[in-house]
This record gives sequence, structure tokens and C-alpha cells, in this order.
Amino acid sequence: MQPRESYYAFVHHHLRDVALLASEQVWHVLTGPASGAWLTSRWLAVGGNIDEARCVAVMNQYQIGDYSVLLLAMPQPLFPTEAHHVALARDSAGTLRYFVMERAATSPMDPPRAFASEWCAGGARMRYGDLPAITSQAFLALITQELAPGSEPTHLSLPPPPPHTPSFHPTYRTTRPAPLSSKAGKWLAIGIGAFVSVLVGGWFAWRRAEMAHYLEEQQKREASVREADEAFAAIKKRAETRKAELTGAVARCRDAEADRTRATLERGRTRKTISTRRKTPKNKELLAGALAYVPPPPDSNLVIPATEAVPTTRWIARAKSNCAPLPKEVAELEHELARPVHRYAESYIDELGAKGRKLEDLLKALERVKIEVPPAKSIAVVNEDCQAGVVASFTSTVSGRRLDLETYNCEVTVTWLSIPDAEVLAAMHGRASALPKRDPGETTTDVALETLNQETHHAARDAAVKAVQKQLSTAGG
Repeated sequence: MQPRESYYAFVHHHLRDVALLASEQVWHVLTGPASGAWLTSRWLAVGGNIDEARCVAVMNQYQIGDYSVLLLAMPQPLFPTEAHHVALARDSAGTLRYFVMERAATSPMDPPRAFASEWCAGGARMRYGDLPAITSQAFLALITQELAPGSEPTHLSLPPPPPHTPSFHPTYRTTRPAPLSSKAGKWLAIGIGAFVSVLVGGWFAWRRAEMAHYLEEQQKREASVREADEAFAAIKKRAETRKAELTGAVARCRDAEADRTRATLERGRTRKTISTRRKTPKNKELLAGALAYVPPPPDSNLVIPATEAVPTTRWIARAKSNCAPLPKEVAELEHELARPVHRYAESYIDELGAKGRKLEDLLKALERVKIEVPPAKSIAVVNEDCQAGVVASFTSTVSGRRLDLETYNCEVTVTWLSIPDAEVLAAMHGRASALPKRDPGETTTDVALETLNQETHHAARDAAVKAVQKQLSTAGG
């Protein structure tokens, strides 16, 4: 069911906007003796009836940490989002926060519930969740947890009502004064009524003018916020577009680089001369860019990525890309886009303007950046080929199956291929063999023999790698 229109307008629009936009004046009125009259006039101004207006009043005042809190009573809520209470919290700097204890939506069979929320100027609402009980104490406890966790609210006394003028008691005389004539009494009543009417009318006119001023200031601020939001949204869109362009350009460059490398490797694998042809490296500048980006084929060991077995010299620069990296301004752009700006802060427009100017400066720097696919050079392919031979056979003491003691002959080849035609620019290889270092005895276990074969395999491969490294360190100076 929908809340009553005048009720919702008073709590969630009229009182909220007046309190947040003119916090100092409203706080002065609500903590003074005329708070009841002012709240009644505001309730009637949005179309509420006079019976409910009598229920709108300031109940108590509390001190919670650095905040002074006014707790307001509201008419009986009948529908969801209508309020049980409203609380205004004002800190020592004069900043006002607006809390509402609202009736929650429930089915007819469920017990009533209430939840607390905080409203900001402009209509943003932060819901804090259901309250354990529909009482002002539960509402006050949640506000205390939000404003000053761990503290206890201190009750403050409200100002006394305006003093009444004491009645005038004339001195009794021996003779009674002559009573007023009916005509004089009539004119006196008319005069008093006219005076009261003018006084009340003037007060309402003053309040109406003050409210019009508040609303005008609110509209000006909302217009300024909209202009700032629109200007920043345009800059943000340009920044996100440029960031996406640069990120995509780098990704396309690396994809193209990877595609050329994979194609070259596939063509190079079909050349039978790749592992037998010897060609001393001569063009050092061409070979220095080798292995700029070498993704290993998923189903082969043609390229050994990032292992100690790959020879490392000034001619092989492993795991580096020829594509330009993302400029540092892109990271600064992401940081600025992710940095939040508090929309309802007093300095929101200034902070948003400064953020927009920072993005403009970064965009100017990024306008000069171009990400292009570099010309293809060459890649270095490292290939290992090891052949096993059986030295002796044994019977496993665990499984009873036949176990072979192996010797290994390994050849490690480094071949430089041009991109994209896979021409062999240079090649070097080293061969080495290794025998088992120890005799396993007449019988052995599966694990022991497998470990011994692995040691032999590694020894043969390492010797072949050292042979290639020796050639690379001496060839061509």
C-alpha cells in the first residue's frame, strides 16, 4: 500500500530539504520555544490535517559523542515508509544529518516491523536495516552506533516554554470601579482580535518568504550540481574511451605478435635442416631481438619457456615483448576514475571540477600516444631431443615387472628463425651423453630405478646445454 501523500511529502521531502539546506536556522527554531508552532505550520503547509499536526513535536534532545541529536515524534504511521520518529543530528562544525525510523512493508499475517534510514539532500537514502523493536530507544541505539560507536547518549533538557505574563490583580478599593459599557467591550474585543490576526499573519508571511528563499537556494544548488555532473560525465566518457583504445591496441599488438611467432614456429618445425644445419651467428643486431615473444606450442617441447635449461646470453632476451607497454598515464587514469567523490559534501562541485581537470591533463598526454605493431624480426627456438638406450634390465621387488636401466644421448639446438618466412638465420647445437652414475644392484624398486634414470637424463641434457652455452659465448666474439 502507498503512504499518505501529505505524510510522505512532509517527512521525506519538505522537512528533510529545509533541515539540510538551512540547518542553522532550523536547528535554532527546533531548539527554541516556538518549535511546536513551527512544526505545526510546516505540517499544514504540505496539506496535513490539524489533528495529526498536534502529534508533530520535539520529544527529547541528546548528546551523542560530538553530535547533538533532536528526536521528533510523528503521527501514527499506517502505511509503509511512514515515520515513527525523525532524528536530526548536528555536529560541532554545524553539519546536519537526517535520520528516519520508517514503518516496513509486511503482510497482514506478519507482525509490524520498522527500519532506520538516513536521507541526504536530493533524495538519496541509506537503509541501515530492521530495528529489534519499534521503540524510540531502539532507534536511538542505532543512531548512536552510527554516530559514535561505543558511547552512550546523554539526555539534555529542552528549553522551557515561553513565560506567561502574570495576571494583573488590582488593589481592592472601598468602591468598585464602574463596569465597561457593552459598546466599549465590543470595540476592545475587535481591537485585540485585529492585533492578533495581524501578528499571526505577519509571522506566517515571514515564514513563507523564508521558505521561498530556502527553496530558491536549493534549486540553484541542484542546477549547479547537474551542470557539474554533466561536464564530468562527458570528460569521463572520453577518458574511458581512450583507455579502451590504448588497452585494445596493446592487446591487438601482442595477439599479432603471438600469431606471427606461432606461424613461424609451425613452419620452422617442418624444416628438416633446423636441427642439423650449422650457421654461425653474424648479424648480432638482428639476433639481439630474438625470443621477444615466444609462446610455447601446447602440444610440443619445441620452445622451452623460462627454464634454467634455456641458454641465456645477450643474443637471447627471453619473455620480452616488442609491443609498447601501456603508458603510465593509463594507470593514473584508472586511479582517478576509481577515486570516489562524496556527492553530498559541501565541496562536491569543487572536488568534481578538480577531478575533471586532472582527467583532461591525462587525456592530453595520452592523445600523443600511438600503439603500433612493431616490424617482425626473429625468434630463437630452443629444442631438446634426448634418446634413451637400455643398459641393463632388472626385476622389481615391488611389482615384479621388468625395469630398464637407461643411458641417454641428448642434443640441444638453438635456432634463429626470421619472421614470418621462418628462414634459418643461425643455428648452434651441442650433443652429450650420460651413463648411470651408480649400480642399482641385482634387484631394485620401481621408484629407485625411475629416480636413477631421471638423474641420467638430466645429466645428459645439462651437458648438452653447457656445450651450446660455450659456443654462444665464443661465437662471433
